[in-house]
Amino acid sequence: MKLLVSEPGRRVIQLRPREHTELRAILAFGSDIPRTKPRLSRDSSDALPADAAEWLDESLAAERREGMRSALRIFEDPLRCVPGTGGYGLHLSDLETEVLLQSLNGVRVAIWESLGCPDEDEGINIPSSDENHTRAFVMELSALYLERLVGCLWGGGPRDEMRR
Repeated sequence: MKLLVSEPGRRVIQLRPREHTELRAILAFGSDIPRTKPRLSRDSSDALPADAAEWLDESLAAERREGMRSALRIFEDPLRCVPGTGGYGLHLSDLETEVLLQSLNGVRVAIWESLGCPDEDEGINIPSSDENHTRAFVMELSALYLERLVGCLWGGGPRDEMRR
């Protein structure tokens, strides 16, 4: 992953074929994982009325689904994701950059929630199953790509290249 162009309102990122495939797979995988209902605070006295809470849940879920679809459409648009020698040129506006980053983070958080919100400091202990192992792997991969994208777009990332 390499930043080729960075201009106001426009970025072009070079993706290797494997990065392209994995990013699409992460977004597709994450689009099927439901999110838990958000809490306003730890204090239950701050609970919303039932109809307002239901509306908020539905609105947030619809926004996440649309963001995920938008992120996937970027990879399917031949003007945004241009095949070239050695990979793809991913052409992003500021909004598309934000949507991609939010969608990858949304996948990571949805999987973390689905695994019971494991505490990294206490060791990630999740019930052992093929599905949970796959989810944990995709969660870590999405975190890695988030780190790489942020490092690529704004510099300062600890990993410039993913060694494979």
